[in-house]
Amino acid sequence: MKLENEFEISTQILDDSQIISKTGSWNWNVITNEIFWSKNMFRLLGLTPNEVAPSYELTLNYVCDGDKKRYEETLAQSIENKTGYSFENKMVQKNKSARLPNKHLKP
Repeated sequence: MKLENEFEISTQILDDSQIISKTGSWNWNVITNEIFWSKNMFRLLGLTPNEVAPSYELTLNYVCDGDKKRYEETLAQSIENKTGYSFENKMVQKNKSARLPNKHLKP
């Protein structure tokens, strides 16, 4: 029970920190193809947390058109070479009203 409470507190601290810093985070398990978005990742894209199930295809819909090819190539190379990656791209909100900088780093 103590671990559950510590996990809930840590999760709330992360959520609060991301709201204040206007950031979001995500994780993609390429083996199972499962993607996790933090609550604020949903919010930054103009969605309600857990409004949709995150997927690679859905994520790609939010990447600016001019950045999609590089986004896909960088991730594909990282998977193929089993290496980390670092790149920046722009994301668009659900209503296409704002372009958000998005930085990726995976050591």
